[in-house]
Amino acid sequence: MEIEKRPSFEADELKKSVNIVADGLTYKVPSRKNKKEMVTILNDIGIYIPAGSFVAVMGPSGCGKTTFLNLLADRIKTGSVQGEIYYNCVAKKDFDLKHESNYVMQHDTLTEFLTVEETLMFAANLKLKTKTQQQRKLRVELIMSALGLLECRSVLIGGKFRKGISGGQKKRVSIGLELIDDPSLLFLDEPTTGLDSAIAYDTLKILIDLAKQGRTIVATVHQPRSQLFSLFDKLLLLNAGKVVYFGPAKAVTSHLTTIGYPCPPQFNPGDFILDLLTSKEGLEDTPRPSQKTPKALQDSPMAAEEMGEGGTTPLQAFALQEEAERGLADPQSKRGLRMEGGRVFLSPKETAALPDLFSRSSWGQKAKKDLESAKGSCQDETAAAKSISKVPCQEKAAVVCCRETAWFFWQVRMLGWKIFAATGRNPLKTFAAVGQAVFFGIFLGGIYFQLDRNTVTDARDKAGLLFMLTLNLMFSAFTVLPLFPEERAVLNKDNAGGLYSRFVWFTSKTFCELPFNHLAPSVMATIIYFMSGLRLDAGRYFIFLGIANSVVWAAQGFFQCVSALSPSVDIAQVIAPLCFVVFFLVSGFYLGDDDIPDWISWARFIAFTRFGFFAMFLNEIEGQDYRDQQWENIVKDYDMDGETVWENALIVVSLGVGYRVCTFLALTYVHKNLGLES
Repeated sequence: MEIEKRPSFEADELKKSVNIVADGLTYKVPSRKNKKEMVTILNDIGIYIPAGSFVAVMGPSGCGKTTFLNLLADRIKTGSVQGEIYYNCVAKKDFDLKHESNYVMQHDTLTEFLTVEETLMFAANLKLKTKTQQQRKLRVELIMSALGLLECRSVLIGGKFRKGISGGQKKRVSIGLELIDDPSLLFLDEPTTGLDSAIAYDTLKILIDLAKQGRTIVATVHQPRSQLFSLFDKLLLLNAGKVVYFGPAKAVTSHLTTIGYPCPPQFNPGDFILDLLTSKEGLEDTPRPSQKTPKALQDSPMAAEEMGEGGTTPLQAFALQEEAERGLADPQSKRGLRMEGGRVFLSPKETAALPDLFSRSSWGQKAKKDLESAKGSCQDETAAAKSISKVPCQEKAAVVCCRETAWFFWQVRMLGWKIFAATGRNPLKTFAAVGQAVFFGIFLGGIYFQLDRNTVTDARDKAGLLFMLTLNLMFSAFTVLPLFPEERAVLNKDNAGGLYSRFVWFTSKTFCELPFNHLAPSVMATIIYFMSGLRLDAGRYFIFLGIANSVVWAAQGFFQCVSALSPSVDIAQVIAPLCFVVFFLVSGFYLGDDDIPDWISWARFIAFTRFGFFAMFLNEIEGQDYRDQQWENIVKDYDMDGETVWENALIVVSLGVGYRVCTFLALTYVHKNLGLES
């Protein structure tokens, strides 16, 4: 198949380059069944990744690939981590990893109502702040051309509300976002998943070209095609958290042949390796009878180096002796492959022995020697400086922050544009909210149509109307419940990548969505006000409208807090109605303060519905005497004696601010790693 040739990247700054040392890396997490027991995910991983390398991390599901990647990228904050990670001989805690590296997640987290070009330009405007607009556009154009995205540049990303680009195109956009600022380190979690062969090949070719220019790239890959496997520079094989192989990708089949597991000619090396590492329960551990060493094995350079007398490698002899001591096999026998349904299988014990076999092989010894050499260089600053200077395209300074930091107001401006663009392209949501507001406005206005101003009963009817309006304003804010569970992955990803801070995102989100959040409630409140015959006074109307919007402001803040504290939309939708019921009961309409049980009476002080209802009712009844009673006596029935409109309105606004402070704290400290760890 002929593959379309696309432009390759030219690095902006060829001096950026970073090597990685992982020494004794062990990661444990508490067992789900018994929190006191620790489960080992990664076990004593020690490798040295030279600058300018492309390392493919492979292994069966659950072997620790993504965990290893996340540890290198400093994206895991839980569990127990042992060992050290160095970047250019600088410890991870002292290295500016956020500004030197980017991370492409396995699952694409994109804004569905932006086009491909707008998505990339948004990242360019934040990451390349000091560049001119023309330079940013040129960079985006180059990335779209190299990743084959020019044909869909004006197509929306798409999602559950709008059809957009394909899954493969989304993956390329995700990669393109992380290539905008030309990072020194690039981590990718299964970047070829969902791509067709041509695009997957082109994508890996671009990444390998970047590595050749001095970038260090580490990517997890699952079941690569043989065409893709041939592109790999270095290969790290993991199984059960241990290193099964680390070295040149082209030498892995030779290594496996040397230890007694030759890859059949008709097999894709990637598939063969995964089959080999996926043990099958129930297989006999007794090896098959020995056979003569294949001629291909005898002629291979690695075989010549390691093969002993009798066609048995030292590694095989060691393993067979160990098995014999355990009573598992005849020392003279030799391991063989099991074939079933076109797949290769090993027994669990054979698979478990692979890390030991690698550590004793020539490639294992070389990996150990390289690691010790790198560690020795890092222990001496002078030696480290000399070692680093020998690496092509490497800076002698250990850490150079190369990404431009966007200014706060510039970030707010860019995020504001993104929010307005995304909201404006989803008019159905706004129209639905306005339609619902018109319906409820006419419905309540019709029930309380043109109330009289004569008796205490009329005053109580107005109290009932305004209380129902307050609850409806609260109910309209339920739409924010999915906000943070749905957008948390995007926020956490962009924040972890240093694109913008949580404070910038929250500030932009709060103020840029105000017009959309308050439009529908204002329509509903206005319809109800005039249909029900409330006071026809311009000043009273605008005060009423201001109070209604302050209730919406507080309701939005409260349910944002519920949303931020909830790990999922389902949990948020369970908590919100419970809060609704509590606020309903303590708001002062159905129950007086003396009738509220002590164990729940504290909720009065955080129930914005109570103060909003008080403010609206006082605004309507203040100064109006009814036929049989003065207004001061009427408000006593609702425990409003001594209350004022402005005090209650100010409390509502203050509660809205307080809820948002709690929301920001929840965003900062709760569920901050959701979407980052796998």
